[in-house]
Amino acid sequence: MTAGRPAPSAPGRPGGPDPRATGRAPLVALGAALLMAAGAILTGGAALAVAESQRDRDGFLMSRTADIDAHGYAITSEPIVLETPPPSNAPAGLLGDAKIVVTPESSGPVFVGIAPTSDTETYLAGVERTAVSGWGPYSRHREIDGLSPAGPPDEAGIWAASASGAGPQVLVWPVEPGNWTVVVMHSDAGAPLDVEGSAGVTAPVLRAIMAGLLTGGAVLLVASLGLALVPLLTAGTPRAHT
Repeated sequence: MTAGRPAPSAPGRPGGPDPRATGRAPLVALGAALLMAAGAILTGGAALAVAESQRDRDGFLMSRTADIDAHGYAITSEPIVLETPPPSNAPAGLLGDAKIVVTPESSGPVFVGIAPTSDTETYLAGVERTAVSGWGPYSRHREIDGLSPAGPPDEAGIWAASASGAGPQVLVWPVEPGNWTVVVMHSDAGAPLDVEGSAGVTAPVLRAIMAGLLTGGAVLLVASLGLALVPLLTAGTPRAHT
């Protein structure tokens, strides 16, 4: 009787993990990281797109309207400090033009002007007024005691831009570096003062930022999806054996 040869064993996969599966893990992790980054960037771009849609018919991004009452003769803003010169890395046209809209709640013409802070402090020295910092529900009002101004605001000769008259007044000012203060008064320098106001800027640079965020986010989104698909497409590919 002759001994038979043992039956050949069924072919099987060599032991150990598939190196391709190990190599796919970093791609999946990188894809997930890019996906999160794309989501954050696209969210920022979408927020700017919503803000862009809220521009008024003249292209200004305006604040909400706020009611301001003053027992004295003037309402002044906190100093607006615009760096001189602008930072070297600041984009051109960062703010563009500014607009201030003031509507009197009481009878009589109203005045709104913007001037260097030092000039407004000289004009309003010793004048009863309300200094406002912040805006809307977060604003703070500081009452300053004093007397009436020496003359009406139109005659002060200090204003970089101003508007006055009956009804709503609109001041448009090309933003310049410096230290500025906004002043609201009755045109005849009378008291008290009750107005509604809003302010805004054109901020043309926001359009470029929005476009950059949306474009960059879209690119990262495509890249993250590509990295996520590569492991799926290669997972079913059989590995060659030697």
